[in-house]
Amino acid sequence: MLPYYLVSEDNGAHRSSAHHGVGGPVKVSSVQPDVISAAFVAACVAAGQPANPDFNGDAREVNPEP
Repeated sequence: MLPYYLVSEDNGAHRSSAHHGVGGPVKVSSVQPDVISAAFVAACVAAGQPANPDFNGDAREVNPEP
């Protein structure tokens, strides 16, 4: 399925990569978090949870349970 998503996606933020396509008919972009969401993520990182800037990247769970 991934090859079909890559061909159909136009993600200018990530550019073309193994997980993101550019030039397709479906426009995709990243959202800027609001103040409360950004504070929540910052608190999670401060508590030791690693940040994951791209959930469609190599790892969806950066710290999965064993």
